[in-house]
Order: sequence, then C-alpha cells, then structure tokens
Amino acid sequence: MSIRFRSVNGDCVVGVDIVDSKNFGEYILAHKNLSYQKTDILISQNVSKLFENIIKECGKIDVLFNFVGGFGKTADIEEVSDDEWDEVVNLNLKSIFLMAKNAVPLMKKNNYGRIISMAAVAGRQPQGKSCVSDEASSITGMTLDITGGLFMN
Repeated sequence: MSIRFRSVNGDCVVGVDIVDSKNFGEYILAHKNLSYQKTDILISQNVSKLFENIIKECGKIDVLFNFVGGFGKTADIEEVSDDEWDEVVNLNLKSIFLMAKNAVPLMKKNNYGRIISMAAVAGRQPQGKSCVSDEASSITGMTLDITGGLFMN
C-alpha cells in the first residue's frame, strides 16, 4: 500500500507495507520526499500510530492509494476453507477499512481528500473463482461507499 501526502514543501509520499522492501528502499534514496514504513496494517493500533507519524512528517493527507494484493486460493467456493476466506477478507478489506478509517477524518479536516483502491479485474468480470472475484468486487464497492462521504470537487 502507499499513501500520497502533501507537505508544505511539496509532495510527501509514504509507502507502507507489512514487509521490508529493499527495492522500494533504493527508490526512496533517489527521491527526497519519499519514505517507507513497515507496518502491519491489519492491527488498528499500528495504523493509528502510522497516521500520527505521517501527519508529523507530512502535515496533511491528500490521497490514500490502496494497492492491496492477496487472492488466497483461487478455487470453487466449496473448496475454500473458512480460514482461507478470512485471510483474504482481512488482507484485502480490513486493511482498506483501517486505512480509510484513519485517513477520512484527516481529509475532512482539510476539506479535501481522495481515495483510490486497486482491485483485480475479476471484480468486474467474474472468473468463477470465489475469492478473487468476491474480494475484488468488495474492494470496489467499499471504496465507492467510503468516498461517497468525501468531497467531489
């Protein structure tokens, strides 16, 4: 996941992921307004702390860009276990929920905000494999619902 912020001196971009990213780290060194934070975004307290740190660093939030990924098992619904389903829902939906829950109040405070979420094309053109199509459709619907309460200017 990554988040775009605007600081007083220009764009401030913070990349966020649950794993260390060596490739992203090299890209950060080449761009002075870009940083990276390793954070487990499935834990509410971690996300709250992340946003506190980012506001200190960047000042405000303009855009939240959700680039989640994890399809789990691509199988017929009867072949997907409860645990596999829960893993996909947590990774792809809970992460968007927690990020938006923290970003939206800050966007409203600044009277501006945009949320963009990437999802698999299977959300619009189902492939007959439960986890992929279901989570992609949910990402799109959830983002549209959340952004319906934001500014459309």
